[in-house]
Amino acid sequence: MQIATQDRQTAPSTHSPHLHPALARDLSRCEVMRRDEEQTAFARLSEAREHGRHAEAARLLAEVERRNLRLVVSIAAGMATRRDARPFDLGDLIGYGYEGLRKAAENFDPRRGGKFAPFATYWIRAAIRRVIMNDGRTIRLPIGFQEQCAKVDAARARLAQAGVSEPSEAMLAAEAGLSVAVLQAVLRDMATVRCSPDSLDRPLRAWTDNDGPATMGDALSDDALLPADETLSAAQDAASARSALDRLDDRERVVVELRAGIGDPDGEAATYAEIGEVIGLTRERARQIEQKALAKMRRAIVA
Repeated sequence: MQIATQDRQTAPSTHSPHLHPALARDLSRCEVMRRDEEQTAFARLSEAREHGRHAEAARLLAEVERRNLRLVVSIAAGMATRRDARPFDLGDLIGYGYEGLRKAAENFDPRRGGKFAPFATYWIRAAIRRVIMNDGRTIRLPIGFQEQCAKVDAARARLAQAGVSEPSEAMLAAEAGLSVAVLQAVLRDMATVRCSPDSLDRPLRAWTDNDGPATMGDALSDDALLPADETLSAAQDAASARSALDRLDDRERVVVELRAGIGDPDGEAATYAEIGEVIGLTRERARQIEQKALAKMRRAIVA
């Protein structure tokens, strides 16, 4: 199996000083699941769940997780080299990745034809990346925005190495793989978030009331409160979307939900390549399924 071979080659040595001795012993004893073992394990797991044999289902899940521990360590070790991951210990990243593996094992459906390793890789990477981006800053920023900032910074560095110290917006957008409009929005937001943060409790000397000096928080309006008619309209739109989703078959629904970030804690949308790995198809086929599913949803909403 190609994936299993790759995991054996890229996983850190079981004698690495960065690994806890107990974890190193577990790695030395576990072997990556073969394709036939994987199919058998998930078939037995589905049967145990259907018949309410919870103890057996828990045991099978634990075995799947243990046999894929090398995959978690390999991914965590690779992501530990990122600059924003420096505050994290490798053991912590492995723990976060293991939580992603557990969710992958609980949500994997072998009847859809995909392999577990690519499916698990998506969940493991997402779990580790979410922790790095959430806990790496005092003020949390959306993961998608942080990734766009990283693209812009990398593009600037590449252009600077090529001798272009002040690139135009069009040149920078092309190098970063973004549209000019998106780049302008990212640059505007980057200038804001990279300033020194202010405190909502900072007194405003020029503004006082009967209770004493007002604070910065008192001067800010609450834009999150919507008028009653807009709240009702949003609820109706959500109900229509849920009804339209129910018209889709299983594969179409998986594609639409992954593409829209439904079910992801941060609402992060999956790429077509990631979706293709989950459902066992090419990225182009995943895009075609999404277009077909969206057309079906539009017809259902209009009807």
